[in-house]
Amino acid sequence: MLLAPISPLARQAYHLGKGPGVLVVAVDRMSEAFSRGLQPGMVIERIADQPVATPQAAERLLALAAHRARLVTLLVRWVQGPIWITLHT
Repeated sequence: MLLAPISPLARQAYHLGKGPGVLVVAVDRMSEAFSRGLQPGMVIERIADQPVATPQAAERLLALAAHRARLVTLLVRWVQGPIWITLHT
């Protein structure tokens, strides 16, 4: 998955509002993330119950989760509201 900071243009294009998080820009169609519903335009707000403010922080939290547990939860926001997505690490 490819993540990016949320720019003002992205906030407008995806109707994101002013909340925190990182923007999902791309998701490999063959990945578990895609099969669980993660798609471009969504915002990841939390990973393993930790707030995420930058793509680098998201990558660090995902790597840390991979060493600590078999599953990781993502709190994801999109136009239809927030959802939790659970992924294998």
